[in-house]
Amino acid sequence: MQPRAPTLSTEVQGVIDAVLAYAGRAAAAGNSLVHVPAVTAGLGVVGWLQETGLALLSDEYDAATGNNVLHLLARAGNASVMRQLRTVLGGALSSDARNRAGATPLALACTGGHLEVVDELIHGWCADVTVADRSGWAGIHIAAHVGHATLVASLCHYAPACVRLRTLTNATPLFLAAQEGHTDVCRVLVAAGAALTSERRDGSSTLFIACQEGHLEVARFLLQEAGANVNEATRSGSTPLHAAAVQVPSRSSFPPTAVASPIMEA
Repeated sequence: MQPRAPTLSTEVQGVIDAVLAYAGRAAAAGNSLVHVPAVTAGLGVVGWLQETGLALLSDEYDAATGNNVLHLLARAGNASVMRQLRTVLGGALSSDARNRAGATPLALACTGGHLEVVDELIHGWCADVTVADRSGWAGIHIAAHVGHATLVASLCHYAPACVRLRTLTNATPLFLAAQEGHTDVCRVLVAAGAALTSERRDGSSTLFIACQEGHLEVARFLLQEAGANVNEATRSGSTPLHAAAVQVPSRSSFPPTAVASPIMEA
C-alpha cells in the first residue's frame, strides 16, 4: 500500500493550483503539455504535480535524472513560476544542485539562453555561477559555446572573474566561443578582461582554434582588435597560420587562404 502523502501547505498548494490552471489553459488552446513553458523533455508538470506535489521540497524529485523542480523550470525557461516558488519555498531548494549529468539549473538555463531565468537564479536563488559539471563546464562555458552573447554579458557583469574559469581541458569561455565562431561573444569576453592565451594542454591559443575551425571573422577580430599574438605556437610548434593553411574545408564557408589573409597582414 502506498504511504499517505502529507498535506500540502496552503501556499504550496496555491502555486501548484496556479501551474495546473496555466497548463489547463494551454491545453484548452490546443497546446500539448510539452509546449507548456513549465514542461520539459516529455515530462508533464501537471502529472508530476498531481502525483508528487511534495516533491517541490525535494532536491531530487526524479531519481532517474536527478533533477529538481528548478532544473525543470530552468530548462523550460519559466522564470515566472520559479519566482512564485521562491516566494513560497524560500531556500528549501538548492539552486546549485547537480542532476545525474552534473548540470545545475543555471547550466540548463544557459544552454537554452534563458536570460530571465539566469537572472532569477542568480539574484533570487543565489546561484553560484562558478559551479561546474563533471567536465568542468560552468554556465559561462555553456553560454559562450552556444553563442548567447547577452547572457554571457550578464554573467560577466555579475561575476567578472568567471571569464577566467577553465574546463578540465583548460578551455576558457573565450576559447570555446572562438572555437564555435561566435564573434559577438568573443567581443563581450575580451571587453570583460578575458585572456587571449588559453593555456590548453596542447598549447593551442584562442587564435589558433579560430583559424583551425575556419572562423574568419573571429580570427580577424582577435588579430586586429584584441591584439592576439600571431606567432603563438602550440606545444608541437604549430602556429595560427599553420592552422589556417590546413583547416578542414567543411568547417568553414571560407577557403584556407581567406582565413590566412588577416594573419599574414598582422
